[in-house]
Amino acid sequence: MRIILFVFVVTSLLLSCSGKKEQNQEKPVAAPKQDTLPYFDVADLILQDLINTESSDTFFKLTEVSGKKDSTVIDKNQAIKYASPFLELKLNDPQTKKAYHETPFYDSLTRSFVLMYRTEDPALPAKSVTLMLTDPQQEFKRADFIRSYQRSDSSFEERLSYTAGKQFQIVQLISVNGSELTKTTNIYWRERK
Repeated sequence: MRIILFVFVVTSLLLSCSGKKEQNQEKPVAAPKQDTLPYFDVADLILQDLINTESSDTFFKLTEVSGKKDSTVIDKNQAIKYASPFLELKLNDPQTKKAYHETPFYDSLTRSFVLMYRTEDPALPAKSVTLMLTDPQQEFKRADFIRSYQRSDSSFEERLSYTAGKQFQIVQLISVNGSELTKTTNIYWRERK
C-alpha cells in the first residue's frame, strides 16, 4: 500500500511540474513598444511663444558671470536672439527622435503631461529634453534641455529652461584649460507672480 501511495505522489508531482512548464511556454511575449505619442517641435513651440508675446511687453535681461550681475531692458527681437540656443535644437527629424529614449508620464503635482527624452549619443544636439504640457489641453507649458559641446579649447555644458509666456534661462558651465566659469542669463517678460 505504501508503494502504491509513493508512486501516486511521485507521479502527481511529475505531472504537475510538466504542466507548469507547458503553461510557462504558452505565455505570450509582449510586442515591442510602439511610439504612439505625437511629436512636439519644441523649437517651433518656443519661437511661436516668443512671437505671440504682446508688443507692449517689456523684456528684461539679467546676466551673472563670476558673481557680477548686470540687468538691462531689451526688445522682443533681442529676446528672440538670446533664445537661439533653444531654437538651434532641431529635434524634429524622425531619425533623431529614434535616437532618444522617450519616457512619458503624468505629474499630478504640477498637473502636467511630461515627455522626457534622453540619449547617450554625444553627436546629438541635446543629452536630454523634458517637455511639459498642460492637462488636458496639452498646450506647451515648459521645456528643459541639457546639451554639451566643444569649441576649440573650451567645453560647454548648457542647462536651458523655458517657461511659456514668462521667461527663459540659460546656464553655461564653461571649462577653458582647466578653469571653470559659470554664466547665467535670464530673460523674462510680464510680471512674475
